[in-house]
Amino acid sequence: MRSSRAFALLAVLFLLSGLGALCCLVCLGLPPSRAEVTAAQSRQRLHRDAFALLQLAQAEVQQWAGADTVATSMDDGAMRVARSSAAGLETFRLAGDRVVDGVRWSWHCEDISCRFDLAGAAATAVQSSRWARSQVGRQAMASGEAAAPASPAAKLAWQMDDVGFYRAAIGRANVAGTDWGGRGLLTDPVRGGWRRDLASAEVLSALVGPEVADAFKVADLREERGLGLGFSVARGPAGQFRHLAHVADLRLSFGVFNARSDGRHRFRFHVSGLLWNPASAPLLADSSGQLYLLEVVGAPEITVRNLDSGAVLSTWLDACPVADFGIFNQYPREAGLWSWCEVEDVARYGMARRGLLPGEAYAFLSPSPAVQPQGLSRVLGRETWRLESVVHGPGWKRPSPQVFLPTDRIEITCRFLAPMSFRFRPAAGEPAREKPIADYPSPVVHEIAQVWFPDFRLEVSGRDYSREDSGGYTIEERRACLRVSWVPRGVGQLTHAVRSTELLRTHWDLSRPEEAAQWVVGAPLAASLLPLDWAGASGVGALQDTTINQHLANTPGAYADLRLTPLPGWPLPSVGALRHLGGAMDWARLDDSFNSAPLKVAEPGSWSENPRLTPWATATPVVAADWSVSGPFNVNSTDPDAWWELLRSSGSPWQVQAGGPFPGSPWHRPFFPTHPAGAQLAAWAARASPQWVDEALVGLAGVELAEAAARQGLRLPTDAAMGELARQVVRLGPECGAPFRSLEAFARSGLLDKALAASRFNEFAPAGEDVAPMLVRGADLLELWAPFLTVRGDTVRVVGQVSFQDPRTPGSLRVEAVLQRQPESHEVRRFGRRWRVIRVRLL
Repeated sequence: MRSSRAFALLAVLFLLSGLGALCCLVCLGLPPSRAEVTAAQSRQRLHRDAFALLQLAQAEVQQWAGADTVATSMDDGAMRVARSSAAGLETFRLAGDRVVDGVRWSWHCEDISCRFDLAGAAATAVQSSRWARSQVGRQAMASGEAAAPASPAAKLAWQMDDVGFYRAAIGRANVAGTDWGGRGLLTDPVRGGWRRDLASAEVLSALVGPEVADAFKVADLREERGLGLGFSVARGPAGQFRHLAHVADLRLSFGVFNARSDGRHRFRFHVSGLLWNPASAPLLADSSGQLYLLEVVGAPEITVRNLDSGAVLSTWLDACPVADFGIFNQYPREAGLWSWCEVEDVARYGMARRGLLPGEAYAFLSPSPAVQPQGLSRVLGRETWRLESVVHGPGWKRPSPQVFLPTDRIEITCRFLAPMSFRFRPAAGEPAREKPIADYPSPVVHEIAQVWFPDFRLEVSGRDYSREDSGGYTIEERRACLRVSWVPRGVGQLTHAVRSTELLRTHWDLSRPEEAAQWVVGAPLAASLLPLDWAGASGVGALQDTTINQHLANTPGAYADLRLTPLPGWPLPSVGALRHLGGAMDWARLDDSFNSAPLKVAEPGSWSENPRLTPWATATPVVAADWSVSGPFNVNSTDPDAWWELLRSSGSPWQVQAGGPFPGSPWHRPFFPTHPAGAQLAAWAARASPQWVDEALVGLAGVELAEAAARQGLRLPTDAAMGELARQVVRLGPECGAPFRSLEAFARSGLLDKALAASRFNEFAPAGEDVAPMLVRGADLLELWAPFLTVRGDTVRVVGQVSFQDPRTPGSLRVEAVLQRQPESHEVRRFGRRWRVIRVRLL
């Protein structure tokens, strides 16, 4: 037989393989040990109990938090639900601990909305429209993440719903007070059902009135606000939308004389005064620069008497004769007194046409001395007088009483037998010559009524009463000046008066003592003696203008720049903006209304101008049930870190627009706008460089601080100030009624205002002034946050653990699940809307 070492080795290997296979078969045939069986059964039991625990928790959440009329909060680490029932207020803590067949079940629910939700910030970055990324859009909502489009990684993390991936994409570690994944329904927590959408023309008109609704649409914030807006005075049940110039000072300067050219008695007059645009938006005049047509109603009786000849001419200034006087006609429109109030300066400073810049005090004189220095004219009567200037002997007799000599004594008497009224109508073209001025085709938007001036009388010589012609008259020759003006106030007093005494009302009745107290009525003769160029000639208190009929907006301190009234506009993403209508804000709108803010132009990836709104499905959302709010924030949160994250959520680049005597600096930090629609407009005519950040404001004092407070509608606070404010909100919450059942209750509790005061957030405010635009109030924060505030959580996290009660049986299993309340109702109606499990994790 042949032999080989290789053959022998092969035989050995075959033998060993067979023995190994035999051992494996023997081992597989043996039954497992008792310990292994017990461990496997324990794991299976824990898994089964974990899912049973989750079903229990879901049932509890469904029972207690399925209805719309529910408020939630966190109580010692677990979610507490409050709801009304027939028996009164019911509360229930969604947590439990029980033993089931030897297994301990412990669980609790966490309200994601009681922390600052990073998913909402991610949605803002991903879904922002072009307007929402703009500075004005970010001022309208606390949406700092909208400043720039989301990175591809952040967008993917949001789509994957992965908080860890998102934190890595934005380079932000896990920080206290934050959470992920919350979505809220747009339901009414007080009355139940869906909120009203103010984007609907019918809903908005019913709420604020059709006139105000139309005014909102015209004041579109997606247009450059620096271009300006025209006149608007719209009234409705919720207040007024007003954009007009207020008359702080009005003067009717006039002279009465006889023109030797035709012997007729002339009344020459100029209208001057001070117009103030208190809004944080430019006010546009018409294409000719005319703002108002002023109509004088109830003009006095003028009597001219020659004390030597006995000749008398008497007429009412609003009943001048209508006739053909040869070289000119006096038409029905000239029967009374009227004049234009116009902007003569053609410089526009970024406006679409001539007008008043934001906060501008503008001194005007009409007609302009450069164009018509002689002023406006009225012929007082058909009767003519003749000056006899030739010197006659002792036997000369006067041909008629209407002949007067240079030495005659001429008495001019002005009697106010009825009060005067000054009516201002927006310019709407040239008035028709054949119609009285009262028929001018635009409504009266501003009126100073029931003004009583004192009667006066003056005596001049015949030589002074006569003029060679009428055209050579100038305002410096005025005989009297009818002046009515606001009581002079400093910046702080003016700011307070605007907020507390309705100083900016459109219709004044000076027969009412409380309204007359706001005005000063001058003595006609004394007012005429004041020089036209004295220090206060073109101002009333803090409302000053250094140069008549000019802007000079690039000159420091050229005019008072006091922007005391914000002007809202469309798309109105925050329901809180309704407070700017001037009436008392009904904070119930935070609970029962929202605005879907449709896009003006369709943009891929964006659904609304409010980036926090996310549709439930990909179909185009139509009603409130189609929308959800990404990252709602619950005002019942007791986590200071969550409030601090909310306060700093507006952090993004901000810079005042170019313009004015001082350049603006860019800032990248959280900001709080008090005038969301106009805080970014250029600081025209600023007396000193605007100081925006709190660190600089602390160093201001006196007039400089008061002017800054009245001009700057935005704050850039420090982190320390925001941290202290967050702590005070949590500390004072229970004293103010927390947890709150509605956003209306939260707003009316004054918690934010009390926290602002306790934290000394506005500590640098001018003495006694808590109403200046630069100072942040609770209502400002409510408006900024309104698009995503809530009192209930619609996304909760269930955290549970199952473990064996017998210590001899080791093993436990932790389960986490996220439950989301859905738009559709539960099959059992009393359970409200359905809660679904959208994510489960076993640990």
